This record gives sequence, C-alpha cells and structure tokens, in this order.
Amino acid sequence: MLLDLCRRVFILTLVWLIPQAGFAATYLPKDSRLQSAIKDLKSLELDLNGNGKPDYYREFDDNGRLRFIRYDYNEDGKPEFQVELDVNGFKKEELVDRNYDGKIDYKVICKQK
Repeated sequence: MLLDLCRRVFILTLVWLIPQAGFAATYLPKDSRLQSAIKDLKSLELDLNGNGKPDYYREFDDNGRLRFIRYDYNEDGKPEFQVELDVNGFKKEELVDRNYDGKIDYKVICKQK
C-alpha cells in the first residue's frame, strides 16, 4: 500500500517535471548531461493505474518541447483524448473519442488571441 502510494507520487512528480523539459534544455549550461538527456527524450509513456498498459503519453519535438499529450481513459492501451500544443506551448487542438471505438468523435480547434 505504502509502496504503491510512493510509486504514484513519484510518477505524478515526473508528469509535472517533464513539461519543464524545454525550459531546462534552453537554460542549462551547454555541457550539462541533464540538458542532453532532456533533448534526447522524444516520448514518455506512463502506466498510472498499474494494469500493464500505458494510459498517459507525452511526445516532444526535437528541441525538447512538449507537443502532444494523450490519455487512455478506459484502460485498453489506446488513447481516447489527445491535445496538440503549438511551439509556444499553447493548445492547438483537442481530439476526443467519446465512445471508445478508436475513431475521433469530435475535434476542437484552439486559437490564441
């Protein structure tokens, strides 16, 4: 029980830290190992509920900026919700599969003022 709680806290901490990758890759010293590790990170898949299938996905561009976030709500290993971010980190669009058939049911286009 306690181990499971610690595991979830660690994973949620990672989920919070990974979006900061672009910031860290930009402002860390050029010879930093952390900078190169962050820039080499292309995607992150997490199994938050422990069923053996990833249910939380993040994808990064070549500069280490977060570009896509995907969630799997029904625990089948396929994401039902996706957010695409522009190069500035703002929402560009959302894609949603509400009935879990693997097809997008609606798309929300987000525009910045």
